[in-house]
Amino acid sequence: MVIVLDTTNCSARLTDMIKNAEKEIILISPYLQISTLLFGFLRDAHSRNVSITLIYREDKTNQKSKLEELNAEILILDNLHAKCYLNESMAIITSMNLYQYSQENNAELGVLIKKTNEEDVGVDAYDAYNALRKEVLTLYRIAKQNQTLSQSSGPSSPELKKKAEPKKPTGSNNAIKTKKPPEGGIFNLIKDVILGPSECYCIRCHDKIEDTIEKPLCNNCYSSWARYKNENFSEKYCFNCGRPANTTYSKPLCDECFENQSY
Repeated sequence: MVIVLDTTNCSARLTDMIKNAEKEIILISPYLQISTLLFGFLRDAHSRNVSITLIYREDKTNQKSKLEELNAEILILDNLHAKCYLNESMAIITSMNLYQYSQENNAELGVLIKKTNEEDVGVDAYDAYNALRKEVLTLYRIAKQNQTLSQSSGPSSPELKKKAEPKKPTGSNNAIKTKKPPEGGIFNLIKDVILGPSECYCIRCHDKIEDTIEKPLCNNCYSSWARYKNENFSEKYCFNCGRPANTTYSKPLCDECFENQSY
């Protein structure tokens, strides 16, 4: 199900998303000014053991301490401009910040994407949710890495620097396999405008190709591969990072990207 939202419905659907979450809530907004009522819904979600993650750029009202009471994972991303809110079954892409003034005074616009069975809503909405979640996890990893690097650039004591040494990102336990939405249409437009297009690499010739892991070869190389369709034939590059690697059609990622994958 896909619904276009005005200002009132952006706020209402955000409330529904928090109230109906069963596993996770991810809130992405450059600015914070969370209303008392919304905090109450977040507190209730926490009491139901729902995981809460917040990625933001600036906390205008110093609400970080209140969020820490909810055991929320809080990450800062300096150049953040996207506004996106989701739980395990629905997502909202919107112009509205997580800011009380915006919710009450600004003219906002958004799109609700609700994930249900493919048979019920068609491939477009299903893939749009999954593609969006993949991009959200990318922002999550960037913010996480920036925070780790910031901590490691602190005290110069060898002992303290050793403790603050950045760890390899581990990805999300809730990552789900995604497919690229169909060419064109509102979903690609929204994703590309807000979060930017994504590209990967042909595992045989290294040309840039669309981020569709089910087909990790460019059209020319795929035609050559299709004559034999040997999924274990040794290739030359990683589909995700493009570095030289011993990959195959059935395992198109290098070891590092495979460990950190969000596919």
